[in-house]
Amino acid sequence: ESQRAVAFKELSKIIPHCIGMSGTPAMSKPMQFWTLLSIVEPSMFKNFYMFKQRYCDPQNDGFGVKYNGASNIEELHELLVRCMLRRTKGEVMKDLPPKVMEVVPLEVETSAMDAYYEEERAAFSDDTAKGEKESARNKVAHLLRTAYALKEKSMLQWIEDFLESGKKLLLFAWHRSVVEVLYDTLKAYNPALIYGGMSTNEREEARKKFIENPKCKVIVANI
Repeated sequence: ESQRAVAFKELSKIIPHCIGMSGTPAMSKPMQFWTLLSIVEPSMFKNFYMFKQRYCDPQNDGFGVKYNGASNIEELHELLVRCMLRRTKGEVMKDLPPKVMEVVPLEVETSAMDAYYEEERAAFSDDTAKGEKESARNKVAHLLRTAYALKEKSMLQWIEDFLESGKKLLLFAWHRSVVEVLYDTLKAYNPALIYGGMSTNEREEARKKFIENPKCKVIVANI
C-alpha cells in the first residue's frame, strides 16, 4: 500500500521482465509474498482476495478478518517453485567466515546490582500484576534504562579497547537516548549515526562514511 509499491506495480506493467529480489527470507506468513508474486507472475497471482482466502488462513477475531497465518501451503509451494529460486547464504557466500557469537561479561558494582534486583522484584510483584498495565510497562521501561546504566562504564571501556585494535565496529542499541550517548561519547573515533527520523539520504551518507572513510571507526544505530 506504500506509494513506492503502488508506483512500482504500475511501472512493472510496461517492463517486459521483472525479477523480485530479497535478502530476507519470507518465512513468517504467505501474505509477505503477495506484492512480488503479483508483479512477477500476474497471470498466476491476479486476485488478492482469493490469495488471502486460500493461502493466508483467514481468522475472524471479532473485529474483522485477519490474514496472519498460512493455509494450503503444499499447494502454494507447488506454485512458488515455478517462479521462485531460493539460495541460502551458505550456497552463495562461501567465502564468508563463520559467524561467532560471544557473550562478554561486564563488571557491575555489587551495591548497584542489589538495588537493581530490589527494583526488579518490586516491578514484578503480585501488587504490580494487580495494578494498571501502563504502570507495569513504565516500571519495565525503567528497569531497562537502569540495566543499561549499570553496565555503561564497563561497556564503554570494552568498546574503546576494541577500537584501539584498529578494527571497525558496528554498535546497536534499543533506545534512541542510548544511541545518542554512545555517539557523543565516541566522538574521538569519528562515528557515524543511523536512527529513526533520518532521511534516506542521511542514512546512506552515514553508511558510506562508515564503509569508505578510514577515520570513521564506529557506526551507532538503532535496532
